[in-house]
Formats: sequence, structure tokens, C-alpha cells
Amino acid sequence: MQPPADYKTSGTFMLIAGILTLLASLGWILGLIWICVGVFWILPLVAAIFEIIMGAGAMSGQPKPQIKTVSILGLVAAVLCGNVVGIVLEILALVNLSKPEVDSWLQSQQR
Repeated sequence: MQPPADYKTSGTFMLIAGILTLLASLGWILGLIWICVGVFWILPLVAAIFEIIMGAGAMSGQPKPQIKTVSILGLVAAVLCGNVVGIVLEILALVNLSKPEVDSWLQSQQR
């Protein structure tokens, strides 16, 4: 069974948002490490890496049952980094992932 187009589209959104959040968190880390608060942006960096991995998998059509959780985590990371484009892309990804055909496809792939 082929994955829905909305699932692959959300993977694209997550991949782009993850890359932007990764760059933003690296900027915060490198810019603020000298006053010891740059380490707080390591968690959004890790979330962005997970998001890139999940987004790439979704783009290729691999079923990822935990993709909604990672997308929410990516949204929080984008908010913490002040990544406005990432926030918009994450919201669009969550809207696509919440569609009934995507949800039923993910449920059918878990069995």
C-alpha cells in the first residue's frame, strides 16, 4: 500500500524545518557558549536531528508511527530557537499528519 501524498508532504516540511532549526540552534550555541548559556540549545539541536531523520524517512514513504510526537517536539524546538519558518512548517506538517487518511495508513502499517 502506497503512503498518502500528505504523509510525504509532511516529511518534506519536517525535513526543511529540522534543517532550519538545526542551523538556528547551532547559531545560538556558538553565539552564547562564551557566557555558558549556549548549552541550553543542545536539546533543540537533538530534536532537530530526530526531525531530520523522521522527515527523510517519511519522504521516502517509510512508516514512522512516532512521527507526530517528533513533529510536536520539532515545533517546541523551533519555538525555543525563534525559528519562525520552522514553526509554520511544523504546523503544516502536523495538519497533514492529522488527516484521517494519513492516520489510517499509519495504523494499517503497524499491524
